[in-house]
Amino acid sequence: MRKNILTLCMVFYIIGVHAQTAGGVFEPGPPMQTSRIATAIGATASGEFLFFGGRSYGFVSSAFADVFNPETMVFTNVNMLYPHDNAVVIKTEDGRFFIAGGGYNLGVPAYNTAEWYDPETRTFSDAGTMLYSRMQGTGIQLTDGRLLIVGGWYDPTAAVQTELYDPASGTSTAAGSLIQARSSALVLPCDDGGAVVFGGYPTYGGNYLAGVEYFDPVTNTFSVLQDELIADEPGYYTAYDNANKEEPSLFQLADGRYVFLAWRTDPVIEYILVSFDPATKAFERIHLNTPLKSDLTDGGFVEMTINIEEHLAYLLAADAEAAGAGLSLVTVDLNTGNVYQPSINQYFPDYTWLVFGNMVYVPQLEKILFVGVSTSGTDYFNATTGTYLITPDYTVDINEPVYQPKCEVYPNPSQGILEVYLEVKEPSSFTFTITDMAGRKMCNEIRHAAIESNYKWRLDLQDFPAGTYNLLIMGNDIQITKRIIIVD
Repeated sequence: MRKNILTLCMVFYIIGVHAQTAGGVFEPGPPMQTSRIATAIGATASGEFLFFGGRSYGFVSSAFADVFNPETMVFTNVNMLYPHDNAVVIKTEDGRFFIAGGGYNLGVPAYNTAEWYDPETRTFSDAGTMLYSRMQGTGIQLTDGRLLIVGGWYDPTAAVQTELYDPASGTSTAAGSLIQARSSALVLPCDDGGAVVFGGYPTYGGNYLAGVEYFDPVTNTFSVLQDELIADEPGYYTAYDNANKEEPSLFQLADGRYVFLAWRTDPVIEYILVSFDPATKAFERIHLNTPLKSDLTDGGFVEMTINIEEHLAYLLAADAEAAGAGLSLVTVDLNTGNVYQPSINQYFPDYTWLVFGNMVYVPQLEKILFVGVSTSGTDYFNATTGTYLITPDYTVDINEPVYQPKCEVYPNPSQGILEVYLEVKEPSSFTFTITDMAGRKMCNEIRHAAIESNYKWRLDLQDFPAGTYNLLIMGNDIQITKRIIIVD
């Protein structure tokens, strides 16, 4: 007979009393050495940040990298061997960066040349060539050391044919064909040595792609892992060039999961955060207590970055009513699901647009660095050397607790059948969710509307394996967590 021990704990959600704020303090940052937009971002073991290629003023493919040192607050220019606009950038286990391909001026795919960047010497060296010229391709290092390279824009062959680059020999060999031709896909490694490829859009643009493919490192072939990004919630999409432009280690949490932004447009426009677990290959929607989109963020999200140490996601959002001129910062606590929304927009000086850039959280400064400021909000021709520093201010005056309803879970011990008792002061709507300790949902959300006062819910955990789980109760600015431990 199973013996169950129930341990309870309650977490109270604290509501902040915020002054009028755009979610952060925006201030001009140090200038880059080269004008650029649409750059790729990497981070070194020494704490420096790298900005590879992109587009210089006049939509010219850049052959320069900028290295940012947070201690000196200075950008240093380093000459690359080749131009790289929307190139493949892969950080390898030895700390080096592989940069390959990209577009010629005006965004035309042209290059298959590749090079290595060594952060210790701040030098580039030749890495040979890829099999295909690729622009808006992506890649990842597999556990066996090979680099998987996929996708391409405006080239139907590169968009479907993949390749494997061997760092030891400096050569590329053909791999399998993608199930769906893609550009700007996301590629993430799996613990079993394979990788998942998802998101992006077709070779010549069009509707975003929802399916997920799995790369088998033994057969070098691709198969359909799932038809939708979120298996039980159809219609969500993502892409590498939509707020996911950092190299993957910059949005990987301490527990191994990767976090990225996704959205859907039917039945309404909705933005969510999604986690991918490389151990289980599971994609999960991260539960948030309020939607990401608000009246001030209904123009979409320009960029996203992660504060890995504190499990915070920062999203730079546009206001549709401000015609692209009003921006603000949304902060998400990935531990609790709390969303801290701005109350006003940040407006910038004339001819200053933060729409084609990239941003990264700099822990040494406790600030977000945004690069790629443009003098135009409508085209790619007007890159500048300008940057911005954003200091998140979500913690302002978070000190006012709110009423929590009485909640009990019993009996104890249990055979796996529990009762949840909830008492509220006024009619309320609540959502019940059960997760494991890594935040993965163990069941779909159960919604209860207009609870009058006292409510009892039967919880059946007889089929759950022994372990620790969280019962999350959300609603009306309230978050209650009951921790349940079941043992045999």
